[in-house]
Amino acid sequence: MIFKNKIPFRTLLIASLVFLGGCGDSDSSHTSTDPYVAAGVVALAAEDWSEAIEQFEQSSEMESDEVRAYRGSAYAGRAGLSAQDVLEQFTGEDDEGTAVFIPSTGQAMGLVNYYDMDVFNMRLVDGQKGLALLVPSSGSLDDLSDDERIEIALVASGQVLLRIAAILSGQDPADMTDEEIAQAVYASFDANSSGLREAFDLVLELREDLAAELAANFVEAAVTTEVIDAQLESFGLLDGSLTASELIAILQELND
Repeated sequence: MIFKNKIPFRTLLIASLVFLGGCGDSDSSHTSTDPYVAAGVVALAAEDWSEAIEQFEQSSEMESDEVRAYRGSAYAGRAGLSAQDVLEQFTGEDDEGTAVFIPSTGQAMGLVNYYDMDVFNMRLVDGQKGLALLVPSSGSLDDLSDDERIEIALVASGQVLLRIAAILSGQDPADMTDEEIAQAVYASFDANSSGLREAFDLVLELREDLAAELAANFVEAAVTTEVIDAQLESFGLLDGSLTASELIAILQELND
């Protein structure tokens, strides 16, 4: 099932992940002189996530804003939110060879890879840890660059997907009945609600950045903040604090 121009909320949760490839890249102009940071940056550029984490976390500067951001990128990468994984999953080419956005709920479930529970649980933890590190310790996003804001939004989007996969036990909501969705959400929402709400609220706060990035990369998506806000308002989500009943309504809507 390919969805286009019908449910912008899905675009907010899934399409935004496509742009991780343009964000969170290691910065060769890092200011630290710590050799552990330098080695971590090299490992990060090579997408050797575990090595990058090990190097950064041996640094005496590991809690500085700069190294926290690097660590966040590394944990996010190990959680399966690397550019290669996402781009291969959600993009293709049209008849003219132009890159097009072709997400589906099935592709999203494939990206989160629920099939190996040990790996999935590690990715869930790493995604949450990466997100916590990417958000400044002050909690304010106001002073971040555009790239930093986009990266946080994308990792938060990924964490939303991982939490939804955990709630649905890896099932594609498009293949579930309304009753099955409701039962799954009510059974598992509380265990995942904290992480889900934190990630969703960040996506909500940064939706304008996501919409701009989506429009810049995929013209045919034609997504604006106004369109997204209208969809969010229809579910009563503009105030944040996602509830179980709201999540059920969103997932059930995928079956319409």
